[in-house]
Amino acid sequence: MNRIAIFVLCMSISVTSWAGFDEGMTAFKKGDYTTALKEWQPIAEQGNANAQKRLGDMYAYGKGVPLNIAEGLKWYSKAAEQGDAAAQFALGVTYIYGRGVQKNVDEGLRWLTKAAEQGDALAQKTLGGMYDHGLAGVIQNNAEAVKWYTKAGDQGNADAQIALGTIYTYGSNGVQVDVAEAVRWYTKAADQGEMFAQKKLGELYASGKLEGVQRNDAEAVKWVTKAAEQGNVFAQKKLGDLYGFGEWGVQRNDVEAVKWLTKAAEQDDEDAQKAIFKLAEYSKNPDAKNELGMVYQEGWWGKPKNNAEAAKWFTLAAKQGNNLALTFICNLASAGDTTAQKSLTEFASQGKETAQMYLGMMNEMGMGLPRNYSNAAKWYIKAAEQGSPDGQFKVGMMYEKGLGGRTKNKEEAVKWYKKAAAQGQTVAQERLNTLL
Repeated sequence: MNRIAIFVLCMSISVTSWAGFDEGMTAFKKGDYTTALKEWQPIAEQGNANAQKRLGDMYAYGKGVPLNIAEGLKWYSKAAEQGDAAAQFALGVTYIYGRGVQKNVDEGLRWLTKAAEQGDALAQKTLGGMYDHGLAGVIQNNAEAVKWYTKAGDQGNADAQIALGTIYTYGSNGVQVDVAEAVRWYTKAADQGEMFAQKKLGELYASGKLEGVQRNDAEAVKWVTKAAEQGNVFAQKKLGDLYGFGEWGVQRNDVEAVKWLTKAAEQDDEDAQKAIFKLAEYSKNPDAKNELGMVYQEGWWGKPKNNAEAAKWFTLAAKQGNNLALTFICNLASAGDTTAQKSLTEFASQGKETAQMYLGMMNEMGMGLPRNYSNAAKWYIKAAEQGSPDGQFKVGMMYEKGLGGRTKNKEEAVKWYKKAAAQGQTVAQERLNTLL
């Protein structure tokens, strides 16, 4: 066979092998493991390292085949021997942690190092972690840790970048503190959205006491906010404190303070919970009081449910203008809580339209109170006279049906229906269409 024929044959085999691999990968991503196995098995047996690695994964994790670590190890070894870095990494981890095979740290490190030396970022980061923390019997070596973390970090591995930020922030045996370098690495990770790195950057920029980094409140707040927005509980608590006390150049804002403290409190941060209690008790912030009402109503943060205590805090919040708190009072009142009913009546007597309408409904429907049409009429009329379209409709209905001590009076019913319809109350318009 001449050289051209051999070349053509080799190219044909290569194209066929890769075609089968790609088809197998498509099937695997769809969860069609049977087809993936069908495509990968023959080309793996022909020596395709990528297919061998994938077969190793299937057997090692029982994807579409019975779990068989030994079979997975066989295929990993075949691919690793051909220089496949991903297979070398898998083989190294398998030996290091003895997953399904006898633990062999030296053999594991040999394969892990081969993968890392080929530029596999995950292998580099893993090696860095092993040397950094002395894992799996590996002797701690900070210089080796920094070496491998740096290689992985330079490839964009965020975990390695964070590890380097930590090492340079605090220093370790053989590695000097270098805050500027820490900021550089944390920034790389933070720019990838890593909230821990964002939080650390905020702390470093805010400290202003570390050599190599000048205090920068704007940068500090920027990064803490980014971390808080992603759900970092410590950043949320910090941001709540910043707004609560007006620190780091942040203008004091109790609304924002409660917002962020609540987010942290909902993640069981006890300090944030205590901060909300203090804000509710000592500040004029209605949102903190409303939040405390929710705590007692729902039994959050280890507090027993206590509707009376909830109504107390909702009332204080509503008196300071929190409309949501008034809605919660209405709900408690309709459930029969006498403290809430007392507050609701007080608000209704002061002209709160929402409270008037709700008291009217409670009396009309017998919700939390004995049914009393006369009292219902009383409160509906007060709401209607303030211009409530729903109140006007209710009064119109009372005159139409002769309810609440009212004598049937079509003219009065039409008068109130017209007032309500003029404000867009659609049911009132329907009644007008029927009556006129």
